[in-house]
Amino acid sequence: MRSLERRFKNIQSQKKNSNLGDYCCLTRAVKYQKFSKKIIAYWFNKLMPKEDYLKSEKRSLISQLVSLTNELEEGKK
Repeated sequence: MRSLERRFKNIQSQKKNSNLGDYCCLTRAVKYQKFSKKIIAYWFNKLMPKEDYLKSEKRSLISQLVSLTNELEEGKK
């Protein structure tokens, strides 16, 4: 089973990603992975510090993550 939390923490822990913010790590964790909107919203609420975004931006940030997770990898159909 692929775990969004595990992917997120692995990305955060890599030295080359030490300067990335939490949202950037989350975008890398969901990209091309076909996570459901429900799973993304759940982990967004768990992993993202509330002070990192405005409450009014939350819906658009989650929508952006959903579109990233459903993208096709370059060269694949």
